[in-house]
Amino acid sequence: MRRLPVVLACVVLAVTLFTASAAHAAQSANTTATLTLSGGQLAITAPAAVGLSADSGDTSTTSQFATPVTVTDNRGTGGEDWGASVSSTALTSTTPAATIPNGDIAYWSGPATATTGDCVTRTAGQPTAGDRQDLSTTRPAFSCTSGDPVNATSWRPTLVVTIPSTAPAATYTATITHSVA
Repeated sequence: MRRLPVVLACVVLAVTLFTASAAHAAQSANTTATLTLSGGQLAITAPAAVGLSADSGDTSTTSQFATPVTVTDNRGTGGEDWGASVSSTALTSTTPAATIPNGDIAYWSGPATATTGDCVTRTAGQPTAGDRQDLSTTRPAFSCTSGDPVNATSWRPTLVVTIPSTAPAATYTATITHSVA
């Protein structure tokens, strides 16, 4: 008979524990997830070199870039404009020391050769050879207004160098700089 009060006490204790834990079982905790999506960059690439050649007595030489200049807009915000520009140093040689001024270097961007994404207006700085401009100052090369969040434009510009009659035979170098903002 002593077992009945012990068994009854265990049953009462179990029911009490179950009821207490069931009353506290409905707990929850919330976590807020935050995603920070960073925009990419506005970038420009250009070939490392372009070659020009001429013979004595030539008054000019022309060369189109073998590979394109490309602006890539990965800022991801959309509706932003960009403008690419071009400038040049003078052509110089060391042996013999000689200079062909950057005003004798003309540039024309030509049309876009490849595009991705849309621009409300995509404009070549100098769409045709007749539009070429000397590089005595910084010139527009290409632009995009109100573009898609991600867009790109490529073009193959052409250089035309007017050779002064006094320029000695030599290897001349200049730095052509394409920039985008």
